Amino acid sequence: MKLQEGIDFFQDCLMKCGVSRDAKEIFAFKSGTKGKLEHYQKTNVFSTINDTERHDPNVRFVVKYLLHQDMFVVWDKNHCSFDGKYYVYKNQLIDASHSPNIIHTVVVEGYNVYIFSRTERLGIDFIRTIVYPK
Repeated sequence: MKLQEGIDFFQDCLMKCGVSRDAKEIFAFKSGTKGKLEHYQKTNVFSTINDTERHDPNVRFVVKYLLHQDMFVVWDKNHCSFDGKYYVYKNQLIDASHSPNIIHTVVVEGYNVYIFSRTERLGIDFIRTIVYPK
């Protein structure tokens, strides 16, 4: 598994939703490489973005692709923690991994975080309901 596979997945979902924009214009992509969710040593898992991504007005979401679990964690770029990190609790990821057929919406520090498996149906649902709702 590679990060590019996650980027390609989002690009395909955007195209299937009739969106012609490049996925990297909308999403800041990061990867998680632990073999198992239990291998994350802390109670939370986080992601950070660089200054270019932080100041780019087109980037709306931060996506962490958990490579070995084939799962995505997505945060609204404007809802980071006071320390500039995007958090999700490890137990929320473990719970979501037990029911991979839905988009999980969990709340961390008062903001929604989305967790879902890499399936075409969920990717398209995410684009249609969260990224470009009608």
